[in-house]
Amino acid sequence: MLREMSSQQVDEWIAFYRLEPWGLAVLDNLFAHFKALFVRANMPKGKTPPKPEKLLLWPEQIKRTDAVLEPQDDEEEWQQQA
Repeated sequence: MLREMSSQQVDEWIAFYRLEPWGLAVLDNLFAHFKALFVRANMPKGKTPPKPEKLLLWPEQIKRTDAVLEPQDDEEEWQQQA
């Protein structure tokens, strides 16, 4: 694949993954939220519902693949002005 893509295209895909990650870890996170919704809807009143993080199939995967965007210098200045 690297023979068919330029380094700029690879960098663009890496940047896109940081904005919109994909894969099993993302689906696991999505389904954990669905499971938490169903549990919350069907549990008796007064009980504390589990957090979605407790319903993950692969909790260690989310920590490794979670896309955390680091603010750029100009973004920090913009947020301070707002």
